[in-house]
Amino acid sequence: MKPPDTRATSRTSGDARAEKLPAGAAPDGCLHAARLLDVDPGRCLAHGGTDAGIAAAAAARAWT
Repeated sequence: MKPPDTRATSRTSGDARAEKLPAGAAPDGCLHAARLLDVDPGRCLAHGGTDAGIAAAAAARAWT
């Protein structure tokens, strides 16, 4: 597995709401951030504050 990409960062809290992406354990927020950065989700590092957030990042194949 490749390490996370360190070129850029993205916060999706506002973007996800604007795009009406589901919250919770759905991987959509992590996948959306990866699309914004134009990187594979597996190269992203996700910080989750809840079990659902960590599960969402894992479902998106992001590093947690």
